Amino acid sequence: MITIPFFKNPLPFFKKSSTKVSDTYIKDAAIQYYTITNSGIDLKDISIVHINNQYTKDGELDIHQLFTIESVYDQVLEFLPRIPNEVRRLKNVIESPEVPKVDIGNHCSDPYDCDFKGTCWKHIPDYSVFNISRLNKDKKFDLYNQGVIKLDQIDLSQTDLNPNQVLQVQSEINGTSHIDIEEIRNFTNGLSYPLYYLDFETIGPAVPKYDGSRHYQQLVFQYSLHIQETSTSELEHRDGQ
Repeated sequence: MITIPFFKNPLPFFKKSSTKVSDTYIKDAAIQYYTITNSGIDLKDISIVHINNQYTKDGELDIHQLFTIESVYDQVLEFLPRIPNEVRRLKNVIESPEVPKVDIGNHCSDPYDCDFKGTCWKHIPDYSVFNISRLNKDKKFDLYNQGVIKLDQIDLSQTDLNPNQVLQVQSEINGTSHIDIEEIRNFTNGLSYPLYYLDFETIGPAVPKYDGSRHYQQLVFQYSLHIQETSTSELEHRDGQ
């Protein structure tokens, strides 16, 4: 998310593509308020401009309806006293000859993915406990904090995994593939002609492009469809944008 200050008057606005003001944005605005005011500019207020999630496009784009301007002056002043200590702490980190000893954790992607993730995660193999399908992130880090990184280190009798997750771990450890032929047969036997094979692509722009659409609404912009009337008929192809 890009923060853009406007200094046409001493009331800066910071633009965010989100639909609400979060604590992360308050901290961001507070740091920028601290920097600006310590540069000799006397700010009267500070606001964050974010997308109005109630706006639906109808005709020409109405940017006054699309965006909401929300003053965060009071929240910024409340957070401001913490900034000098934080600035000193970060300067000490920069000036230190050693890399901070901070292990990986949920903080690596909260609130955003860290730019140093590629460095700090070098000890994690390409396929690890972090690749277990639909396993809660906290459970993944619980395993990691127990020293369990590779799938063959998992004690399945002591680890709470669902049947599909157990199957995934066992298949990786044994180097085998699992194909449930009976389940596939049951599925295909339940199909009836004609069959339609549809593939489509969508976009979800922050700024609505079409009348009747809203911010981030998923809109189909192209599709590919194959139709098979009977088990012996040729496929009929259709597509569009």
